[in-house]
Amino acid sequence: MPRKAAGFTAAKVKTAPPGRYGDGNGPYLLVRSAEARFWLFRHTRDGTMREMALRRAGADKAAVTLADW
Repeated sequence: MPRKAAGFTAAKVKTAPPGRYGDGNGPYLLVRSAEARFWLFRHTRDGTMREMALRRAGADKAAVTLADW
C-alpha cells in the first residue's frame, strides 16, 4: 500500500530544506535555497516526466502563499 504524503503547512513551506516536496494532492514545492522556493506541476508527456514552474512560493508580493493555493 502506498504511503500518503502529509499535506503542506505554511511553516513547512517556509522552513523546508532544499529538495522537492509533494503534498499528495497536486502541487510540488521545489526548494533550491532559503530565498528560492517554487510551486511546480509535474506531468508526463510522451513518456517523459516534465516539471513546469507555476509561481514563486513564499511571503513576498510576487509569490503565491499556501493560503492562496
